Amino acid sequence: MKKLLFTIFLASIAVTAYSQEFVTGEMIIGFKDSVDEVESVRILGELNLELKESPFAQYRHTYYFKTAKHGNANMKSRLDESQLFSLVDIPLDDKGIDMSSDALFAYAKLTTTQNDVTKLVASLRGVSIKSTETTSISLVVTVPNGKENDTAKKVMKHKKIEYAELNYLTSVDKESAKSRKACFYLNKAKVQSTIMPVAFTGTSALGDNGSILLDKNGLFQGDERLCQWSLNGGTGTKEQFSLDGDFAVPILDTSCEAPFTHEYTGVGFGDWYLTLCGTISGENLSLVYGGDEVHVSTKVLIQWSKYTPGEFPIKGDKGD
Repeated sequence: MKKLLFTIFLASIAVTAYSQEFVTGEMIIGFKDSVDEVESVRILGELNLELKESPFAQYRHTYYFKTAKHGNANMKSRLDESQLFSLVDIPLDDKGIDMSSDALFAYAKLTTTQNDVTKLVASLRGVSIKSTETTSISLVVTVPNGKENDTAKKVMKHKKIEYAELNYLTSVDKESAKSRKACFYLNKAKVQSTIMPVAFTGTSALGDNGSILLDKNGLFQGDERLCQWSLNGGTGTKEQFSLDGDFAVPILDTSCEAPFTHEYTGVGFGDWYLTLCGTISGENLSLVYGGDEVHVSTKVLIQWSKYTPGEFPIKGDKGD
């Protein structure tokens, strides 16, 4: 009897530890690039999946705004108040980012139309739409508890689904408030042809430049480009991010890639993966750059997949 109780106790610990790694009863699915808002909802019906409200995963259109000089912080608040966007942030520009610049980017919610955004901009002073980008749709859906992996395998059989994965936790509760080590890799299934900007903020490591930014042109600190994109482990550099056919994901020039690293799977084309490792506390990923700690919200790591440090999930990738 004691042995049975001890076994049950160990099992309950294992379940508890495992459940802390992802949100039970939820899953994130990504659609093929050709799927629009209407079709994505129809496919959910086909798969008997229910959409769950999620502030970071429901978007298709990315808007780049131009604001009055030094007016982006105030305009960010105004755009947030509109409830049309899942995320509004200070961002991307072809040369990098200046935290006191005149630019913003925003991920429109799935229910937001272009007409909604046009009307909003017309009602505001000091902002205009600079450009837009259309990306594939990612959605958080509810699934039966304990059936997350089985449902993911079933969903992946649909020809319009690009990926299906567990909704890994990006926050910790009060009882487990210690920071946890975590790594992310740039997932080619989520990238398609467009890379979303990732901005890091910190203290003295960034000096007067305010941030470092990963965007389509590489890694920047202020206006200075620290790293260009490259393919196959640094055998050449590229002016802008682009996938090598259907497989190889570019990494950063290995001579200057910090705070990023890369993982080598060792099999054929596409055997290098750009990675980012640090500790998660709340919704922030913290890591070391230039001898100091910098931070990025996990909400903007939409195109990245989480994995346990030392346990990279891809054993070999030939591009098929």
